[in-house]
Amino acid sequence: MGSFVIHIPPISIARELWRLGEPELADRAAKLAVMLAAIEHLEGKARPCARRLPETQLPPALQSTEDERWAALAAMSQQLHARPRGLRALFRRSG
Repeated sequence: MGSFVIHIPPISIARELWRLGEPELADRAAKLAVMLAAIEHLEGKARPCARRLPETQLPPALQSTEDERWAALAAMSQQLHARPRGLRALFRRSG
């Protein structure tokens, strides 16, 4: 089976971590760029999330409109598409 990469804006990860009962990790994840993978990275071991919290109780720092989340995704997508593709592009660029 092939491999794939999932790209998601950090604010989306932080919001979901908060909703899954991980408010302490949400603040830290907002500065990172993935749900169970973020917990494993931040705590050093894999484990399930604590629980699911209602989105209506998100702290102000994690609140965003759907348009703001789409804008964050669009900005991230532009950065990804600006990168050189494959090894040939990498070697051409590095000289």
